Amino acid sequence: MASAVERTDDLVREYLIYRGFTSTLKLLDSEIKTDKEKGSRVDKIIDQLQQLIQSYDLTGLKEYWAYLDRRLFSRLEDVYRPTVNKLRTSLYRFYIIHTVQVLQNILRKTSFFFLDLRITSLKAKHYKSKNSEKKNDSDPDTQTEALSDQTDSTNQTRVCEVGGASVEQPFIKLSQEEYIEHHSSIMHCRVDCSGRRVASLDVDGVVKVWAFNPIMQTKATIMSKSPLLSLEWAAKPDRLLLLGSGVGTVKLYDTDAKKNLYEMTIDNIHPRILSLACSPSGTSFVCSAAAPAAQSGVLMEGEARVSPPVSGQLLLWDTKTVKQQLQFALEPGPVAINCTAFNHNGNLLVTGAADGMIRLFDMQRYESALSWKAHDGEVYSVEFSYDENTVFSIGEDGKFVQWNIHRSGVKESEYLLSQDAVGPFVLSGYSGYKQVQVPRGRLFAFDSEGKHVLTCSSNGGNIYRLNKADVGLESVLCLGGHKAPVVTVDWCSAMDCGICLTASMDGKIKLSTLLAQKP
Repeated sequence: MASAVERTDDLVREYLIYRGFTSTLKLLDSEIKTDKEKGSRVDKIIDQLQQLIQSYDLTGLKEYWAYLDRRLFSRLEDVYRPTVNKLRTSLYRFYIIHTVQVLQNILRKTSFFFLDLRITSLKAKHYKSKNSEKKNDSDPDTQTEALSDQTDSTNQTRVCEVGGASVEQPFIKLSQEEYIEHHSSIMHCRVDCSGRRVASLDVDGVVKVWAFNPIMQTKATIMSKSPLLSLEWAAKPDRLLLLGSGVGTVKLYDTDAKKNLYEMTIDNIHPRILSLACSPSGTSFVCSAAAPAAQSGVLMEGEARVSPPVSGQLLLWDTKTVKQQLQFALEPGPVAINCTAFNHNGNLLVTGAADGMIRLFDMQRYESALSWKAHDGEVYSVEFSYDENTVFSIGEDGKFVQWNIHRSGVKESEYLLSQDAVGPFVLSGYSGYKQVQVPRGRLFAFDSEGKHVLTCSSNGGNIYRLNKADVGLESVLCLGGHKAPVVTVDWCSAMDCGICLTASMDGKIKLSTLLAQKP
């Protein structure tokens, strides 16, 4: 096909020359040069990509790749999608490596240039010092000034040397896209297990299921008569989405068929489904049901925050049988569970509650294994660490704590976070209007190796390196891009490039693509 196009171009050229249409011939050659598809010739497309890389045109490279993605790769079958993603990652890596190598050469030449200048300057000072030595033998003040000048020069040189040293960052932000289909504050935003789709829920109860590869596109919109409070992707099959309501029901939604499969009535006495977690190893899921609240999750200025109700239940259900399997015993008494998380094989379940307690459950025996007082106030978010020997939690007291699960209540590390990362989150408007949202979704997420954590902030997500408690959190990257406070985050490493989601109170969701810098 490509050779046929090239032969056709030659025939058209010969015809235009024969007829004497020189201006049309020039226009044809100009159009061929700017043709992005290059006649579907692979070698020409590769040449164009290499030309963009060698000219350091990152914007042009991204635009050209987006064009190829839209015109060519998006028409391929889903089985080729991982290959296309690998090609994109390799292309960006090639650009970065090429750019870094060239920059290193420039810096090396620049350093030699300044070194030569410095040697020349020192020689001049040396000769000048020798010439003025005899004159200043009897003048100690002049000697002091000369020594001071020399010391200042040396100090400045050292600062330049230190400032010129480059510190390698663990991540490079390749791109940042924005999803704008929501019109109110986001409560939850989660990527599915495959890393292909995102489900997001706002305070109006609208759920959007959308894809971001190859292009950002809404796949389904779910409108519910009853208010929705929580969501979770099913592990098997990953097309199913669980939606928890404020009237004691959980809906099982098929995102491919775009319909509700069934609706489970959980508890009428405790109608608020605050948290959902699906077991990675089966079809069961846990849900937290809490008693009615006097206030919703979003408050207006002048309204007092009412403490959440104490009463609540933690239940285990099965999506196949659509029946309740058991009710967990909560000690010292029934309490609202705010957050839940399984470990990698579903044998352990960790929960954070409104009474500040963390409870660890053995899912093989269906009983409580450990529990301890973790925070002053509510526990907002809890997750297992990478090695699953510890759990991390964020509480109302503004602390981000790592706990040893083999020794109840023993802290491995503790960090103090700002209110921007913990909540309640405040969005200010005109005439003194303020909207306050208590945390509902995930407040932190780890990378694939568990060495870095993504948290909320006032204008985007912040990525920190996890260090020992005495060192503290080390900021490595600010994603930015938001004009309103970020209220929930997620980090997916299923693809070659890491995907960070940050959702804010103005309904905007930013999707940042990161490239990990391997040492």
